Amino acid sequence: MKVNIFLRAENLTSASGWRKKAPNTFAVVSLVTGVGSVLGIKRRRLCITEIVPHTVSPEWATIPVIDHRPRSEERVAIDIFQIKNENETITSKEYHEKGYHGNEHRGAPTDFKDAKHITGVVVSVDEVLQKPNATVIDTISGSSGGKVIVHMEVSKDPQDDSQLVFQMRGAYFPNLRKNFMEKSNFFFEILCKYHGQTEEQWNLVYRSDKEQSQNPIWETGVVDLATMCNQDLNRELLFRVIDLDGLHRRNELGCFQTNVHGLMAAVSNEGNCDTSKAFTLSKGNDERIGKIIVLLANVKTPGRSTDFSRSLDSPVIIAPVGPIEVLPLPMATVVDAISVVSIANADASYQAYKRNCSLDLCIAIDFTTGNGEFTSPSSAHYRTNDGKYNNYEWTMKVLGECFEGLSKTKEFPLWGFGGCFGEETYPIFQCGSSPKADGVSGLLTFYSESFTTGVKMGNPSCKMDNIFLAAAHYAKKQLDEAKRRNSLSYTLLTVLTVDGSSNLMAAKSKLVSVADAPLSILIVRIPTPKPSSAFPLDSEKIKAFLSGQNCRNFCSGMDGKHFIATRDSQKLSAKICEVLEEQMPKYFQSQGVAPL
Repeated sequence: MKVNIFLRAENLTSASGWRKKAPNTFAVVSLVTGVGSVLGIKRRRLCITEIVPHTVSPEWATIPVIDHRPRSEERVAIDIFQIKNENETITSKEYHEKGYHGNEHRGAPTDFKDAKHITGVVVSVDEVLQKPNATVIDTISGSSGGKVIVHMEVSKDPQDDSQLVFQMRGAYFPNLRKNFMEKSNFFFEILCKYHGQTEEQWNLVYRSDKEQSQNPIWETGVVDLATMCNQDLNRELLFRVIDLDGLHRRNELGCFQTNVHGLMAAVSNEGNCDTSKAFTLSKGNDERIGKIIVLLANVKTPGRSTDFSRSLDSPVIIAPVGPIEVLPLPMATVVDAISVVSIANADASYQAYKRNCSLDLCIAIDFTTGNGEFTSPSSAHYRTNDGKYNNYEWTMKVLGECFEGLSKTKEFPLWGFGGCFGEETYPIFQCGSSPKADGVSGLLTFYSESFTTGVKMGNPSCKMDNIFLAAAHYAKKQLDEAKRRNSLSYTLLTVLTVDGSSNLMAAKSKLVSVADAPLSILIVRIPTPKPSSAFPLDSEKIKAFLSGQNCRNFCSGMDGKHFIATRDSQKLSAKICEVLEEQMPKYFQSQGVAPL
């Protein structure tokens, strides 16, 4: 049988001779087999736990599952140590990489010569499993209430090696540091419920990495379902978020409870700033502090065809509160628009499709250094105090007004690309406080809000790959939702950029991968107050490239200097109509879709 081991200690005291403060504690867990007067003769080390800093009640989440043979007299030996090292927390992963795992000797690891042994416990696996609630509490002699708690569980399905793969982010956390110059360093822990000897208890099953941000994005986690919930997807789980300060003191922000099913149901559909399904952290007196957004939660079984590494239900768009990497979508099948599928009305006109088709819009804005310093009058992003629109704002206004009459939802995603957060340039980030802007006023408001996030000019060579992927995903999702209402949807991605050519041509191969989406792409070159050396997009060149890839022509460009400077909205509107009238019917015909 497979047995899970859970370990924690309570009310530990500092080792003799050390100053009185919460200790840095780790445990060495070994499996003892056979009988004899010297326990160490047949001792095999299972693991060295992570160091839990500055707490008198440490919990460890790194105990491996053991294969136990009933009535074999197997025992588990637990030795708890303290070290003085206050500035470095060494993880279990680092122990394994350094070769500590599986060492046969007993006692402290050789690299921790200053480690002091606090206590040792040896428990019989069979005896623990036969006890009420399979829990042993061993009191530490000579201490004031100190004890070691060992809980064991037999795996319900030892053949099931399924794992939970998950990723989460926090949003709108307060800074818990008293010194405003310091930032909170948040991590989260997952605990599963079990019934202790006198009351309900919780076992620690996972501890995340630490992120120094009020809107942290944690690394993807993987936990065996046997450890997480003993294969019971309805078993109650506790998530708690903790700030670890500069002295390694724990300050709990808040917590929430759910189960694996609840976690999977809460995965965001609109990117990593969508709080519609987010969990709310609470702490005492029902005080609510911050949100936890589930970016990924699914069960995988290694070795099966259904295995995956990450949910692709939606691309994770960079939120204004903390940009992250965009998750790539799978490569799409190339659409051969040349061989049009035979349908009842193959010559159906644009107007025929338009009658029951929502024409949707998403906009991507260039934040690269080609724009110039945003606060400089020579920048295309420069905003005056007299209420006049800059070239980006005017173009967005015209686009929004045009699509307000074409879109059934009148909600438009607004993304930025090439913006710099900290020292890193990001290929896509969301502008504004939610995934979609509400009409023209929403577009202008979200554009203004983007400059309050600390965004700076980024690398001008930033590619548009992620913009294309995000737009393709959005367009497909809009069409799927429309089909459920017995209608259609087609999306125009409008990229507003001071560089009309090089960024697009660098990402041209990605165009092929999104050609099967109900999408057209229009690149609008935004003129700058200071003359630019960038070349406008050569539409014929990109058309020839797509044709050479047996792809439909769905990408074109126009130079804004011919209409933006003069505020000629009719030219932009006419170009939009030209693109939609030519490309939208051909797309649906290539898919065998007749007007509804």
